[in-house]
Amino acid sequence: VERVPRERATVMLAIDTSLSMEATDVQPSRIEGAKEAAKAFLQELPAKFNVGLVSFSRTAVVKVAPTKDHQQVVAAIDALELGEGTAIGDAIMASLEAIKTVPADDEGTPPPAVIIVMSDGKTTFGTPDSDAAAKAHEEGVPVSTIAFGTPEGTILLPSERAPVAVPADRDALAKIAQEADGTAYDAESTAELK
Repeated sequence: VERVPRERATVMLAIDTSLSMEATDVQPSRIEGAKEAAKAFLQELPAKFNVGLVSFSRTAVVKVAPTKDHQQVVAAIDALELGEGTAIGDAIMASLEAIKTVPADDEGTPPPAVIIVMSDGKTTFGTPDSDAAAKAHEEGVPVSTIAFGTPEGTILLPSERAPVAVPADRDALAKIAQEADGTAYDAESTAELK
C-alpha cells in the first residue's frame, strides 16, 4: 500500500467591501487592488481546490459557496460592491459555515481548509473578532489576514465636508490571525498584496 497525497483543500476568501475600501492611498483604490490581487491568487491555485467567496460590510454574505469553478468566483469578485460598516467576525463565521458544505472524502475526512481575510479596518458590527477567531481555532481552520492600505488613507463621505481618515488597522487583523492559528500580512500596494 502506498500513500498518495491528494490535491484537495478549501480556501475561503473573505473580502472587505466597507466604504473605506474606496480609499485611493492604494492605486487605483483599495477595493480595485483587492479584486485584482484576489483574481491573480485564484489563477495560482490548483484546479482541484474548492474556493469560496464571502464579502462583508455591515453584514457578511457568502457570494459563492466552495466550488471548483474558479471562474464563478472571479465573476463574483468583479461584481463586489461597497457598503457601510465592517463585520470581520461575521465574515469568519460565514466562511466556517460554508466550509462545512464541502463533502468529506471516502474515509469521512473533511478536506483541509483555510480562511483568508482581506480587510483595511476593524469590526464595527456583528460577531466580535475574538469570538470568531476562537471558533475557527476550535474547528481547526486557520485564519490568515491581510491588512490592506496605508496609515494615510482617506475617503470622502457624502455627509462630511472634509476627507475622513481610514488608516488600515494592522493590529486588529494581526490579533485575529494570532488567535486563529493563521499568519498576519500587511500590504500597502496592489503589488505587495499580490
